[in-house]
Amino acid sequence: MRTRPPLSEIIETINDRFGTDFAEADRLFFEQIVEDCVSDETLRAQAMANTLDNFRYPFEETFNDKIIERMEQIKDIFNRLMEDGDFGELVSKAIMNEVYRRLKQQMEEETFLANQ
Repeated sequence: MRTRPPLSEIIETINDRFGTDFAEADRLFFEQIVEDCVSDETLRAQAMANTLDNFRYPFEETFNDKIIERMEQIKDIFNRLMEDGDFGELVSKAIMNEVYRRLKQQMEEETFLANQ
């Protein structure tokens, strides 16, 4: 059985072919779309009942729907962050704490490695 390349390899191929600059962090978006499609019961039934070639038609429609849904979710989050001060403040503070923690951890690891 042939294994499919992980999303990071697919992103690299996309970047090479189309001159895009998707980073490893962008992989999360693609993973979310994959998970949305895999969890779709109708798409699951279509996969079970069809060959890959015939699966393409229901998949393309569902894929487009999932991208639109994901973009609407992002838009909703963006709007809430910009319009709801309490929500935006809570999210900003939580993200600030996480960024600070990670940066301090990276700095400590770099210092530790430099002293080895």
